[in-house]
This record gives sequence, C-alpha cells and structure tokens, in this order.
Amino acid sequence: MLLHLVSAELIAFVRHTLLRKPRLAPSQQLDDVLDDKSRQAFNDELQVLEQLRLKINRNAWVLRKVVLPALLAYLVVSLLFFPMWDLLRFWVLALPVMLITLPSLVIRESYLDDYERFSNRFRHTFIPALAKSFGDIKYQQYGYIEPDRFKSRLPQGATSFDLGLAIARVEQEDYFCGSHRGCQWELVNAKLFNHKHKRTFMGLILMLELPRSFEGTTVINMRNPVSGSSRVHLEKGEFTDLLVVSSTDQISARSWLTPAVMERLYQLRQLFQGMKGNLTGSSLLLLLDTPNFLPQPPIDVPLTEAKPCLHFVDELKTLYLLIDTLLAQFPDLPTQSPPKGIQAKH
Repeated sequence: MLLHLVSAELIAFVRHTLLRKPRLAPSQQLDDVLDDKSRQAFNDELQVLEQLRLKINRNAWVLRKVVLPALLAYLVVSLLFFPMWDLLRFWVLALPVMLITLPSLVIRESYLDDYERFSNRFRHTFIPALAKSFGDIKYQQYGYIEPDRFKSRLPQGATSFDLGLAIARVEQEDYFCGSHRGCQWELVNAKLFNHKHKRTFMGLILMLELPRSFEGTTVINMRNPVSGSSRVHLEKGEFTDLLVVSSTDQISARSWLTPAVMERLYQLRQLFQGMKGNLTGSSLLLLLDTPNFLPQPPIDVPLTEAKPCLHFVDELKTLYLLIDTLLAQFPDLPTQSPPKGIQAKH
C-alpha cells in the first residue's frame, strides 16, 4: 500500500509539474444505468469518498509543496554545479533512497491511514453499493467459489499432466453473486498458482447457471478437458477472429452459440485482456483476464471527473446483456422471474 501510494504521488507530481494536467470529459454512462434511488445512493457514497480524498490532499501539502519540489530543485542544482561523472555515481547510490525513503516517511506520518480508509471504503463499500443498483446482488470481501466447481473444467486442473499448469492453490476475494431473470451468477477476483507457486491466471472467474442444459462440453480459447472434442467452425466474424471454439457435440455447440450470443461474448471479451470459457450442462464458466480489478481512483483528480467505476459498470451491463441474449433462445421461459440472489459464502 505504501509503495503504491509513493509511486502514485511521484507520477502525479510529474504530471502536474512538468506536463499539462489532463482534462477528463464527464461521462453520462452512469446516468443511463442508475434509476433515481440508485443514483441518489451512488451520489451519497461518492460524497463520502470525495471528502476522504480532499482530506488526503490537504494532508499531502508537505510532500507536494516542500519535499518533492526540494528534491527536484536539488537535482537541477546538482546538474549545474557538479561534475557529471561524480554526479552519476552519487545518483546511482543516493537517488533511489531519496525518491523512496523521504516521500515514504512523509506519507506514513501524514496521510497513510486516511488513504487506507479511502481505499477500503472505495473497494468494499462504494463498489458493492453501485452493484446493488443492478438488482439483487450480494458482496463479500473474502467470499469465494469452491475450487472443485471449476478446476476439473479447466485444462490446467488438478489432474493435468503438465504440472507447470496444474492448479495447486487458488486465491479469491471480492466475491459478487446475484440473479437476473432467474439466472444465478457468481463473479470473483481470483489468482491461480501452480505447484512451483508461479501464477498461471489473474482475473475474474464468472459462473452462470442457465435454465436449460446442453449436451457435451464446449470450450472457448483453451484445450478441451474432455476427450473426443473437435473444433467448431462458426461463421466468420469478429468473434472467430479472437476466439476459437471446440466441443464434444457440434450440434449442441452451434445451438447455443448463436450469432447474437457470439456478439455478446465478443463485447465481454473486449473489456478484458483475454477470455476462456467452458459450457457443461447448464453451467457456463468464463475466465476473464485482467491484471487490476477495481483499480484505485487517483487521489489528485476529483471523483466526479475521474468516474472510477465506469469499467465495472460496463462489465455488469455486458454480463446482463449476455444473460438476456442467452435467455432469448428459450421463448417458453417467463419474461421476468422474481430476483433471488445466491446465498453468500460464510
């Protein structure tokens, strides 16, 4: 946390001192998503966060107005009055210490505690409050999906012949679960590690329960863990340019991968660095690569300008559009089902 804050302060100092401060265009995206009640709850939480951010900035004046300008002035004077070779040898030893130790001491004494409160409030109160505006969504900071529910469906499962890929340990946090039109879903931020403690995946695990089962096992962008699979040749388009599908049942795979579903999956893939999938029976499993889920908003930009949660809003919107498109294949289902969320883990 401390090193993250030191690096953020250094970047902000360079941006505001040497570069032109970027102007962020306000977005209307949240206004399109939230109803009046949800928008009021969102604005209330945003005001609490903004007050914490202002307090951090007030306490940061010693670092920003004294320590960092003094370091910058020292570097400029050194360039003018000291021999270059001696200066380079000195900087190799002293500069990393100066740029890390001095800001760290000031931050720790002045506003590290406030920053930790700001970070926790954003991630564990503000984001869950925003998620609830989409419906019956529950959140647990240390909730999880049982690893046995997805490990066997991945080629790097516990029984993989490639021990470099076999899943030996799973870390999970920021667990969301909900229901949309009767379809229950779970979303969790996860890291997968092999037996050598090397990380093999970092991102989101999404599990979605459909109202109908499909024959066979269909996978997207990974080796099928079930023998007897073959590539499914689909209509050329943006989906097939990025994603490769194989299945043990060609007819079943084409029955659920309609052009509309492929378009929604492609839109979801665009929000992340990569996507893998597995549909077995009525359960759709997606692995969505992202190195930084719920990134921390910058403390030097007003939250009304930064709009820190828009990416998360996009993810939830696209997830619900995917569910709607999948349900469109089942016209005999009721158009609306009473929302009933999945019980949170304890």
